[in-house]
Amino acid sequence: MPSLSDEYREVARRLNERIDQLAEDLLPRGRLEGRRWWRVGSLAGEEGQSLAVELRGHKRGRWFDYAAGIGGDGLDLVAQVKFDGNKRAAFAWARDWLRMPERESSAQKAQKAPEHKSNNDSYARSIKRIWLEARRLERGDPVDRYLQKRGIELAQLGRAPRALRYHPGLWNSQTRRRWPAMVAAIVTPDGAMTAVHCTWLERDSFGVTKAPIPDGGAKRTIGAYAGGCIPLWRGASNKAWSQMPEGEVLMVGEGIEDTLSGVLNRSAWRAVCAVALSSMMALQLPAQVRTLVILAQNDRYPAAGGSDAERLLRKVVKRWLDDGREVRVVKPPIFVKDWNELAVWCRAEKFEIAWADWGKGEGDDR
Repeated sequence: MPSLSDEYREVARRLNERIDQLAEDLLPRGRLEGRRWWRVGSLAGEEGQSLAVELRGHKRGRWFDYAAGIGGDGLDLVAQVKFDGNKRAAFAWARDWLRMPERESSAQKAQKAPEHKSNNDSYARSIKRIWLEARRLERGDPVDRYLQKRGIELAQLGRAPRALRYHPGLWNSQTRRRWPAMVAAIVTPDGAMTAVHCTWLERDSFGVTKAPIPDGGAKRTIGAYAGGCIPLWRGASNKAWSQMPEGEVLMVGEGIEDTLSGVLNRSAWRAVCAVALSSMMALQLPAQVRTLVILAQNDRYPAAGGSDAERLLRKVVKRWLDDGREVRVVKPPIFVKDWNELAVWCRAEKFEIAWADWGKGEGDDR
């Protein structure tokens, strides 16, 4: 009798064989690109191209969300799109979608709903366990050294972000081994942690860098992140999200390193990492935030009429303008992709970062 893991592999194989139909069913707002990829903005299904699903060749069925740093096979895609990463629930759904013979007895079917809840509870406990196993950042630990290599000196800020921790040995399913990791808490506006963002690291003779995991696997978000954020910096007020004073300036970036690079330039402003533009679109802000500063990125391959990322950014800006807030979009010089790449370049060239004038926010003394 086949084991459960064998059945999972068989279901994943069958999904990969029918990935054309699966991708369109799960992500109907996507589009075909060159007959080889199905492109869409994110796992939430927005229009765009950050997420690519392979439809042809030896990697057929593989997908990767470049904005969120997560990928996998057809079964993983079902889990992330429909079940917040719950693979057992995805397995049951996929068997039905594939019209495979029933494997559960009627007694087991009667317990399916409570079992699904139990699986979700188990998944939530797994996220919490990762966070609790991680340690608060300390000067000189691998996370601090990794950030230094990325041009980010936390010592200049006087305190480390509470939303970041160091995990000495976090399991990575892609490489089937443990690595040191930077773990970030993704929370909702009421402070509930719904996911963790993990960056696996490697120590070498040159310091600490991202682990050499292929297909962007060194970064991954575990859990549901849409609409949540990583609260990296409390700004001059140093008050909790729910207690922030009226007129706060909020800086929002897509990546942790990018946002921290911005914090070093405007430490008086509050700052959060939204993980992806699609999540930024769904971010809920308190009324006290009147000014939003978006740390935008330069498109490596600009298209005529603007890229999908540019169009999504315009939607984000319009959303906040319609909400009655002031919005500033700031971009780094065109020879780099983002603000952190600028910070790394300046560190290597021993230049002081010549930041653009972003305007003075209320309470900003810099």
